[in-house]
Amino acid sequence: MAGKANETYTAPPGIRRERGVLSRLEYMGCRCISKGSTPPGEHGFDAVSGRSCIALDFDGTLILEHVPIVWVLFLLRFSNWTLTRRLAFMVKSAVRGTAALMLSRGAAWAPWAVRATFGAFKGVEVESLAALVHGAPMPSTPGSAHTLHLNPSVMTILRAILCSFRSHPEVHVYSQGSSREVVQQFLDRSDVRKCFDEIGVSPAAIVVHANRMIADRNGCFTGGVEGMILTKFNRLDMMPHQTVFIGDDADERILNRLPLGKTIRFINWRRWEGLKTQAGRA
Repeated sequence: MAGKANETYTAPPGIRRERGVLSRLEYMGCRCISKGSTPPGEHGFDAVSGRSCIALDFDGTLILEHVPIVWVLFLLRFSNWTLTRRLAFMVKSAVRGTAALMLSRGAAWAPWAVRATFGAFKGVEVESLAALVHGAPMPSTPGSAHTLHLNPSVMTILRAILCSFRSHPEVHVYSQGSSREVVQQFLDRSDVRKCFDEIGVSPAAIVVHANRMIADRNGCFTGGVEGMILTKFNRLDMMPHQTVFIGDDADERILNRLPLGKTIRFINWRRWEGLKTQAGRA
């Protein structure tokens, strides 16, 4: 695991130096893409001035899972619903999930993708979110204590980035598909707090940007979304200039498609993980 300021990293074979690549992560085998109107040059994170910010995608990046998918599976397996209700929910979530997948490909339709996703959970008990975050693991994760898991590769990258900043940066988490409630409950889980504390980040100080699900007086979600809908497209407008953004392949595709009036330094954690695996086999 990375984390000490004096550690030395060896780049895997085949990594070439590109303008704007941030040196410490390059040694770790991470390809960093700078997108925007102001090239960051060769100086790396140390020269980030003003408001320093690290942005983390949530589903599939900070956590290994995608919450809407595992939430559906969790309810089908562990809820005390009747068989009829489970079958109806399974059909509804499959239809809405397919619609959300198609709608999420365009910036204009992305808010409808969020509505389609959250609408699948209309009538679902609010307390099921706490059970999802803190409760039993899924059958696919034997030996684990939880259903949602912190991504160790992203934590390794985050630890290395923090060592390269002159002053402690703000850490922001962005999510289109997971509600604000589940993100905050996950960050407040004891094992997650411990992991962040070990790298010098207080989970209580992490700024969460996510959609809030509306609940009724009976403690069930209505399927509605409160306020302006956050998507993978419009969240880029919320990130400060020269933000270091850690995401996955889908985030990289979106970033490459959109014109930006500021610099976003993007790190694809999956690319780094793949390069690390290749180096281990060499």
